[in-house]
Amino acid sequence: MPTVRPERLKEAVIQVLKGYGTAEDEASLVAESLVRAEMRGTDTHGLPYLKLLVQRLDARMVLVPTRVTILKEDGATVLLDGGNGIGQVAGWKAMEMSLHKAREFGIGLTLVRNTNNIGFLAF
Repeated sequence: MPTVRPERLKEAVIQVLKGYGTAEDEASLVAESLVRAEMRGTDTHGLPYLKLLVQRLDARMVLVPTRVTILKEDGATVLLDGGNGIGQVAGWKAMEMSLHKAREFGIGLTLVRNTNNIGFLAF
């Protein structure tokens, strides 16, 4: 069976998602997540998930480009709104916010609402 280099898979996913109006950075993030899941053998959140995501983009169930906004920030906690966009984008922003808060307060907790499947959590 022929193999495809991960970089080629990522580029293909990026091109598909950009065709649906995603920003370059969010397409790249999703591609990295899907390909890493695939390489790890977590096919439920790997490349087969792209088909479902495209169906949801077609149906306008997922809105792009993803616009994540801060709804509330208080001490070590943050509440984000994912803008009903791509879940991996909101999840990544939540992780970044939590790390920032943890550096400042010793702990950080970020909640996200109004988003979609954030995918492969090990990513």
